[in-house]
Amino acid sequence: MSYGIAIDVRDAISPYLDAIQDGFGNPKGLHEFIANEELELIRDYLLTEVATRHKTASALGATPSGHWGDPQSYTSASWDDEAATVAIRKAGIGRAVHDVDIEPGAGKQWLTIPLIAEAYNQRACRMAGLFFTQPKGKGYALLGRRTEKGVPPTWVYLLVKSVHQAQDRTLLPTQQAMVVAADIGARKYLKTLKLQAAGGPN
Repeated sequence: MSYGIAIDVRDAISPYLDAIQDGFGNPKGLHEFIANEELELIRDYLLTEVATRHKTASALGATPSGHWGDPQSYTSASWDDEAATVAIRKAGIGRAVHDVDIEPGAGKQWLTIPLIAEAYNQRACRMAGLFFTQPKGKGYALLGRRTEKGVPPTWVYLLVKSVHQAQDRTLLPTQQAMVVAADIGARKYLKTLKLQAAGGPN
């Protein structure tokens, strides 16, 4: 023989349901939690995954520039009723979502590509003793430095008109990782609403 007992819990849980309904009725609070969770994910990824890549510097035997270091200085989070947003104000981050074509700035004719460690992360105008040469019929040029008579020059920079860089999605966390971060943020927000409904800390 079995018995079934019906328990009406609506009165007990209604404060929680009301608090949750009110909280999710205004998405700004939810977006705040999601934005901060995504910001933490992106900062950690840039610092531990992207900032440790030194392919060009390693190939030249140069000291890395630290371009992606200290992500706290160039990332921030914001939120409103419409969205959670993480801003990344750093040259080159656009390559995470599309190809990038780099051309010389206003008044300049060439882009400089370092060929030796000394030239890495250094402006050509600050390098002493360089001479310019452009092979006949070629669309590139070179900046070199002569050492002594009879010895071939050291080529310091390759000069080009433009550089094409293919999209590199690995500059940002995977889409799956960002979805997980959003889920964590939503869960934290829900927990906060429950605590507030129970009279806990705001």
